[in-house]
Amino acid sequence: MEHLERLGHRYFTRWQLDRAIHVLSFVARQAATRDFAPFMLGETYRRRGDWEEATRWYLESYQRGRTDLLTMFRCAEGMYRQGQKSDARAWFEYLVAHDVPGPRLEQARALLERCR
Repeated sequence: MEHLERLGHRYFTRWQLDRAIHVLSFVARQAATRDFAPFMLGETYRRRGDWEEATRWYLESYQRGRTDLLTMFRCAEGMYRQGQKSDARAWFEYLVAHDVPGPRLEQARALLERCR
């Protein structure tokens, strides 16, 4: 499955989003424990501007064990962009409360303020 994830990622980086979705969706269905394909599906739908699907896949990736800060930020960002501010606020509060260093910290602080 890893080779298919790489292929899906390659399509994503080349802006061949339909192909990326096709390959990554297959991996996500066939390998229920892998967390990279759902994350990349989230990135692909985000790139398309489809925040509902993007958030669904980010959350799936998180539930499968991908708990890095970028994934958490993307979950919160997707909720915020869909108007789910109370849900997003909880995620942003976690990120800000732990003062997680990195490029997303200032974005998380700004979006947290908009959720209040």
